[in-house]
Amino acid sequence: MNLSDALREKGVVEGDVGVLTEALAVGRAAVEGLAGDDPEVPGLLSNVGLVLRERFLLTGAEEDLRETVELSRAGAEQLAEEHPYWAGRMLNLGIALRHLYEHTGDVGALGECVAAHRAALRRLDAGDAAVGRCASGLSAALRRLYLRHGDSGELDEAIEAARVAVGATARGHRRESTRRLNLGGALLTRYERTRVAGDLAEAMAEARQAYDAALPGGPAQADAASLLGLVLQREGERTGDAGRLRESVALARAGVAQARPGEPDRARHLVNLASALLAEYDRTGAEGVLREATRTYDEAIAATPPADSRWADRLLDRGRAYARSHRVAARPDALASAYKAFDAAGGSSSGTPSVRIHAYRAKGRLAGEAGQWGVAAEAYAAALALLPLAAPRHLARADREYGLSDTVGLASEAAAAALAAGDAELAVVLLEEGRGVILGEEFATRDGLRELDGRSAELAREVRRVRALLNDPVTDDLSAPSGGDRRRDLSARWTALVERARAVPGLEGLFGRPTFDEIKGHAAEGPVVLLNAAEHRSDALVLTRDGVRVVPLPGVTLTEAVRRATEFLTATDTTAVAGPAPGDAATGGDVREDAIRGTLRWLWETVVGPVLGTLDLAGTPRVWWCPTGVLTYLPFHAAGPEQGPSALDLVVSSYTPTVRALGHTRTERPEVPVAPLAVSLPRTPGARDLPGAVLEVRILRNLLPGTKFLTGAKATRGAVLKKLPRYGYAHFACHGVSDARRPSDSRLLLADGPLTVADLIRLDLRNGRLAVLLACRTTRTAPDLPDEAVHIAGAFLLAGYAQVVGTLWSLNDLSAVTLTGGLYSAPADPSGSAARALRRAVLKTRATFPGRPSHWAAAVHVGA
Repeated sequence: MNLSDALREKGVVEGDVGVLTEALAVGRAAVEGLAGDDPEVPGLLSNVGLVLRERFLLTGAEEDLRETVELSRAGAEQLAEEHPYWAGRMLNLGIALRHLYEHTGDVGALGECVAAHRAALRRLDAGDAAVGRCASGLSAALRRLYLRHGDSGELDEAIEAARVAVGATARGHRRESTRRLNLGGALLTRYERTRVAGDLAEAMAEARQAYDAALPGGPAQADAASLLGLVLQREGERTGDAGRLRESVALARAGVAQARPGEPDRARHLVNLASALLAEYDRTGAEGVLREATRTYDEAIAATPPADSRWADRLLDRGRAYARSHRVAARPDALASAYKAFDAAGGSSSGTPSVRIHAYRAKGRLAGEAGQWGVAAEAYAAALALLPLAAPRHLARADREYGLSDTVGLASEAAAAALAAGDAELAVVLLEEGRGVILGEEFATRDGLRELDGRSAELAREVRRVRALLNDPVTDDLSAPSGGDRRRDLSARWTALVERARAVPGLEGLFGRPTFDEIKGHAAEGPVVLLNAAEHRSDALVLTRDGVRVVPLPGVTLTEAVRRATEFLTATDTTAVAGPAPGDAATGGDVREDAIRGTLRWLWETVVGPVLGTLDLAGTPRVWWCPTGVLTYLPFHAAGPEQGPSALDLVVSSYTPTVRALGHTRTERPEVPVAPLAVSLPRTPGARDLPGAVLEVRILRNLLPGTKFLTGAKATRGAVLKKLPRYGYAHFACHGVSDARRPSDSRLLLADGPLTVADLIRLDLRNGRLAVLLACRTTRTAPDLPDEAVHIAGAFLLAGYAQVVGTLWSLNDLSAVTLTGGLYSAPADPSGSAARALRRAVLKTRATFPGRPSHWAAAVHVGA
């Protein structure tokens, strides 16, 4: 077999398929010359598999690759796990399976690949010479698994495995370049997710060292040039450094030049070159550069099999290049080519959900620019239909939120396209489908379980059990070993249970997509006003039991909405939170108050005034505001002119994250005494004192004698979680923190630690009626997730409360006391809603501080 090994090495170094074919013939002859039970056979089969793998890498012949997998698997299975060669055989199997995934998109092969590498690494001692090779292979496989599934725990594990591989590799080792490339590539991938500059800097250092360590003119140097070029491109995009961008183009050209024609990896180098050229075109506007980028993408696609796991990504990039060509010269052929690429990428079964969504979205935008609004609306609808796949249940909560953050504004663009196409009902459906994805999924589950309880109690119990496991903190732990495998297993069980539930007569539409009639039914108790701002138009969609009425908002552009929201958030984030100075209770010339008043005036003139002008305002009716995107940060309920009645005077305002959420909040709940659980922390470690919390306790004690109090040191996380299910009403007088980076970590600060959004959404409080949260910014969501209602108030709604009173910004301590007194002393509303009581309390507070809206306009009612 030494001859076969020697020929294999020679064929690899020289890139000679003929030599590899000769090596294969020698290897097969050696196997045939032995009896089937000869102990040498497994090793010989493994070596034949290695030759086939190397020939596949030069020719792309799938039959070679599949035989490689079969022989590698047979070579491993014929050895006991304790055998000294078993780990090496498992490693070879893992490498073959990774190539199979890349060539065919077979995700099962990739999962088996990771398992094989992990098993091999577990069997190796720390000092074993094979550790570097095995850890590097595991890293490469895990990075691909992350790109497929979006599990950040697997990406972090990939980086750690790559570090192990580099640490186990001596300087000058022939595999040093490859192992540093793996580490650099994994770090670049994490940078592209987190935008942490340190990852990009380390990726650049590893790519440079990989280039220096590679054999001149060899495939590793081509790979290193390509990676270094990509890293420099990202650095140039981050800093605006034109020199970096030019250098990235030169390195990408070098990568293509060093890749042998016909090599499967040549397509990857071509894509990197085309990407660098597009970045250079965006910087310079040079049409020749754009033409070269388009030609290069064409060449890369021609060299990529449709089953390849990277095919959809490359089609998306190709479509973007043709879209630029159309914008430059309005060429119909470029438009058609872009559409074709976007459709193929969006419909690809091998593409990740993110790539497919971006492809349909890109087509929608391009069609809108071309004035083809019907085409645009159809493309956007296809993108939104895939949205649940961007946040699948097999991911941890943080990764699900990240998947959705990548699609910010999609629903608003889709609705605007549908309106431009003349279909207001479709616009409503698209807004509902594309917002509150995780929220809506959980609401649908809880509502569906109520239906399932009466049809198949045993199946309902199993659904609840698997849902509880999916929501369990252990399952949600990104650092847990093999956590991704556990989540994927539970997700598969969940999907199977849902299919069983849909097979129950009468439940065929369980957890299904919304229809317009279903959505409209939730407006039976009063109009729901969907507010939408997009690039080319802004509208209010007034939904009633009779249908939908479109109110154009010409005074609102997306750019202006962003500017106004930014100014408003700046003003409210800096609003003083101490009590007003003596003599300053009624008016104030504070620039912050001026900014808030200016926002309220602008909202009245451009949005609220025109909308209310279309409604019958007799009897101070209820209105539900349902803003989208950047508009979710603005106080429509308090909008008003400089002089005259405002929204507070004319209607009873509530908010809802989605229209369908109203249906959930209106489900029947058991009768419970109107006596809340009151949580009060006048003093909190690490935070300013809240003397008003003592006064709020006094008010509750006087007005609601049956209140259960958890105050000071007794207000622990465990005590609150234990007590909440026993009470239909809850009042929190404590600090709240809105976490923009990790919205599920937004929290109420208790005596022994935080009560987070993630904690609350795991609860199932079926008797929850009202939660009052006059803490800091309890309805503020993260900029990357404006449509997902991932905030403290939304968590209480999701936990089961029908109504939540929260705040858009930090309230003055005295104002919170005034609002509390007004809220609980107001006459009861026959409908059971706290919205009218809150309105009376806000009007009373406004009368006390008429010139200082920061004291009263923050409080909002959410829900039924």
